[in-house]
Formats: sequence, structure tokens, C-alpha cells
Amino acid sequence: MNPRVLLTALIRLVYLLLPPVSMARDFLDVYQLALENDSEYRVAIQANRVARELRPQAMAGLLPTMELALSAAENEKNIRKGGIYKREGLVGYTSREVELTITQPIYHKDRWIGLGQAKGRVKKADLTLTLEYQKLMIRAAERYFEVLEAEDGLAFSRAEKAATDQQLRQAQKRLEVGLVPTTDVREAQARYDVALAREIDARSELGNAHKALWEITGRPIPELDPLKKKIPLVFPEPNDMEQWTRAAAFQNLELAVARQETEITAAEIRRINAGHLPTLDLVGSHDRLYASKDQYGPTDTRTSSLTLEFNFPFYQGGLISSQGREAVHRHRQAMEEMNKIGREVQRKTHAAFGGVISEISRVIALQQALQSSEAALAAIEMGVEVGTRDFVDILDAQRELFRAKKEYAQARYKYVLNILRLKQAAGTLSEQDIVAIDGWLEHPAPEHWVPKDPSGHMILAAKTDPSRQDSSVRIRKELPEEQASRHSPSQARPVHTIAWLREQNPNHHTIQLLGTRSQKAMWKFIEKHQLEKQEANARVAWFKTSHQNKDWFIIVYGVYPTREAARAEIQTLPEALRRLEPFRKNIGRIIAAAHDP
Repeated sequence: MNPRVLLTALIRLVYLLLPPVSMARDFLDVYQLALENDSEYRVAIQANRVARELRPQAMAGLLPTMELALSAAENEKNIRKGGIYKREGLVGYTSREVELTITQPIYHKDRWIGLGQAKGRVKKADLTLTLEYQKLMIRAAERYFEVLEAEDGLAFSRAEKAATDQQLRQAQKRLEVGLVPTTDVREAQARYDVALAREIDARSELGNAHKALWEITGRPIPELDPLKKKIPLVFPEPNDMEQWTRAAAFQNLELAVARQETEITAAEIRRINAGHLPTLDLVGSHDRLYASKDQYGPTDTRTSSLTLEFNFPFYQGGLISSQGREAVHRHRQAMEEMNKIGREVQRKTHAAFGGVISEISRVIALQQALQSSEAALAAIEMGVEVGTRDFVDILDAQRELFRAKKEYAQARYKYVLNILRLKQAAGTLSEQDIVAIDGWLEHPAPEHWVPKDPSGHMILAAKTDPSRQDSSVRIRKELPEEQASRHSPSQARPVHTIAWLREQNPNHHTIQLLGTRSQKAMWKFIEKHQLEKQEANARVAWFKTSHQNKDWFIIVYGVYPTREAARAEIQTLPEALRRLEPFRKNIGRIIAAAHDP
């Protein structure tokens, strides 16, 4: 075999076996990967879809049911005493029967209450999914900054080891000429060994932090953008713990889920007690019975009936009473759980608010301590040169300097995380906060790309990201034109808007690829999957609508005359898009729900 062909095949095999390495660097990229791959969030999505089936199941108990029964039999009758025809003995005949029964519930109190319960459970599932969405944001932030903290720890450990090694070498040289005692060398050697052990621990912690980040993103991310040297230290707005606590009492999602559970259990008490009430059903039936010749001759009868069925459960062995007591205890349990969660939310809000305030003070204090440690080290080094200080003092000063650097970095990360935790406790955490924190990172220089316009001409445009600037946590609402100017890429990008969709047949269908609250995230999705560069880019469109009273940006792909054609096209999409579970959508409904950009 040709060696070049063999080498190419081996390279391809290694490429297929190795896990994909993500090119993501910033916080927003990591968040998007977590949104697509985090197992806990995807489990929550499926749980929400399961809960949404409860409402149609409950509704089915109030709708009519229809049953069709068919039977055919070979019969043998032994007549011991004749009837009107005085015929006795064995008679064999064939019978066939068809029966159609339709039942319409008229009054079932328990089923109506069950329908309300199902709606409550769907609402709880939606709240739970939103809660898991916020937890995903916190989880992504914690894993991201844990990696940065571990990277800082390794860098500080290496720097400390290098500085200690330098002092050890100098001490050994000075010992040779008799300028320092042996104890200084031994002290320097001990400090070097400790620094080496710390470097080993730091390397292990960094590996664990990267593995924890991989757990939620599904792929290795070798390099992350660090925090800027200067980030805005912003006090919460309003700067009042009681106001944040009151906001959390009304808006916290974990508390809202618990509150919804108490309503569901209260409805369960009413549903169980309704088991004592009578029920009323309207039953219509039609029956046709054919029998071949028996002692009376062949028969063919047809019977239709319309029945009003009234049932009153007088006694069921104490079952309903026992279930009622159980429902009362479950409701009380839910109430106690809600009270517990309410206190936890209050504690977490206080802790997060106090964390933001204290970490601001710590960042300022540690920044000053870092400058003081650097000045002290310089002074001690000068003292060693003139003989007023020894090498042990230098080692102590270096250790204090690196500890100050590490604590300063940790305080900055804790400050950022406490901001997000405070917003989660208050129930206001959103993608806008992710975008704001992403603006506090040091990003690499913007790259250039060369897209094509619809006519095929090459257009030079810089991929810029104006949102990545110092920004306050207090994010104001932007006007649509401001959002477009901030987040949209070059105007030459050939992605359609709602105007293009309005030109299509409203009875046709399209495929929804993405829905997100962030317009910037939408454009990053388009860039990531190169939708603006594909040959079929004329089939991609975006539009804005609203979801839960907030802006919602959607990307759709293609126009198809039938549902079947749209569903068939989904199977041909790239694997990365199919994993997002795209689905068919009617264009007429899109036009009705869309807002003008």
C-alpha cells in the first residue's frame, strides 16, 4: 500500500476517535454549549414535555367515548323442553353481533377538578423548566470561573516555585562564599519543596475543573477568556437588602414552584371529596344480532337505545375517606415545604446580597494589599542587598505576595458569581446578565471573514462584537433599533426577516431551528452553524416574537408546501442541527405572532 495513503487513513482514524474540541472561548459560547449539551437541563426539558401531556389526558375524561364490539360464534343448544313450537333436542346455529356504544359524561365533578389540576401541573412544569434554565446559567458560570480560578492557581504556583527556586540558587551560591548560614539554604529548600507540592495540587485542580466544565458542555474547551484587569464594581440596585428580599418572595422561581404545588395538593383534596358525589352519563347504543336457524328459525334483530345513567356511590369501604385524609396530609406537607423553601430563599438572598457588598470591599482591600505586598517585597530585597534582611524574609514576602494575588483573583470571581446568584434569588436572572458578564472578559482581537451577498460578490466585513465592553449589572431595556445596531452583523449578511416570510404562502410550512431571548445569541448561532455562508442561505430567516412577556428571537429554515415535506427535510439537516430537535411550524401562525424588527 502507498505509505502516503496509509498515513492519511491513520490520521482520519485518529480524528474520528478523538473527542471534538470546541473553539469556544468566552462565557457566552460556553453558556450556549451548556444550553445544548447539559444533561440536567435536557432532562428537565423532557420532564416538561411529559407534564404537558397531563392536560389532554385530563380533558379526555370529559369528552365522549366510542366503543365498537364485534362477535361471531358457533352455538349448540340442547333443548330439553320445547317452546311454542314443541321442538326438543340439539340445535346448532351461527350468531353474529355488532354493537356500537357512545358515552358522554354529563356530570363528573372529580374530572373537572382533575382538569384544573392538570393545568396547574403544566404551569408547575413550566416554572420548573425556567428554574432549571436559571440553574444552568449559574452552573455554567460556576464551572467557567472555577477553571479560571484553577488556571490562576496554577500560574501563581508556578511563579512561586520559580521565585523560590531562584532564591534557593542564590542562597546556595552565597553559602559557598560564606555569606549566609546553612539554615538559610535549608529554609529555601523547604520552601521550594512546598511550592513544588502546591504546583502539583494546582495542576490536579485545573484538570478537575476542566472535566467539570466538560460535563456540562459535552466537549473539551482548552482555553477560556479571562476577566479584564478592571471590571466595574457595581452595588446592587436598589442598594437595599429588604427590597431584594421582598422581590425574591414574589418572583423567586423555586418558591413559585412550591407555591404551585400547594395549589395542586389543595385541588387534590377537592377532587377526592368529589368521589362522594353522584355522576351522570348519557349513553347511546346500537346493536345488531343475527342468528341462523334455531328452534325459532333464523333471526335478525336491531336494537337502539338512549340511556341516562345516574350513579351514586353510597359506600366504598372507607376508601374515599382514607384518600381524603391522605390528601389533607399531603397538602400540609406541601405547605411546610413551601415555608422551608421561603426561608431558604430569604437566606440565599441575604447571603448573595451581602456577598456582593462584601466582595466589592474585599476586591478593593485586596488590590491595595497586593500593591503593599509588592512594595514590601521590593523593600526586603533591597534590605537583603545591604545586609539588614535575610533570605527567609524574602521567602516570607514572596509567599504573602502570591497569597494576595490568589485571594484577589478569587474575590473577583466570587463577586461576579454573587451578582448572578442575587439575581437568581430575586427571580430576574436572564440571558442579558450572561451577555453583561461576557462583556467583562478579555477577548482576542476580532477576526475577519468574507461572506458573499446574494449576487455572489465578495464583501469584506469585520466580525465585531460591540457588546463586549465594560457594562453595569443594571441592564436597561434597549430599543429594537439599538439591539439591531449592537448585535446584528454586517448588513450584507443574506439572512431574511419577517418581511420575506410574509411574501410566502401562509399555508406552507418551515422548520424552526432556534428560539432564544438574546438577539446576540441568535447571530452567534447563525455564525456558528455558518447559515449565512451556505448555498441555501436564501432559505434562512429570523423574526422576533414574545414569550412569557419577553422578547423571543427565532431562526427558521426553508419553505415547504406540506408538513410531510418539512419533516422529511429535518432528517437531512446536519447532525449539529438535528441534535437541537428542530420542528415544523406553519408560516401563517408565524406571521400572526411575529413582531416587526
